[in-house]
Amino acid sequence: MNYLQDIDPAVHERWNYVEADLSAIDNLGNKFVVPYNGGSGTMDGDSGEDNTWSATIHGLDPEATSITFYPFAHVSNSQSDNKRIDFKPIKIDYPYYFNGCDY
Repeated sequence: MNYLQDIDPAVHERWNYVEADLSAIDNLGNKFVVPYNGGSGTMDGDSGEDNTWSATIHGLDPEATSITFYPFAHVSNSQSDNKRIDFKPIKIDYPYYFNGCDY
């Protein structure tokens, strides 16, 4: 999957670095780390840290019918001056996911 890290330039008035990340839980309670495979800068982005990331989730349970992503960001100026910001969860239903239709 791909997701966009789109940083409001006003964030850089307080923080030098921003990194978006995801975790996920399916409707059966299985938890997933969502490690990114890599990314690239977003063309014509508002910030030098606007990136498009790709990520792969392994081990989805065929009995699950939805997955909820929990996006969050780490903002920092240094190792001792940092903060985690949590965003609204995103639920995706996939009733046809395991019927031969990959998305």
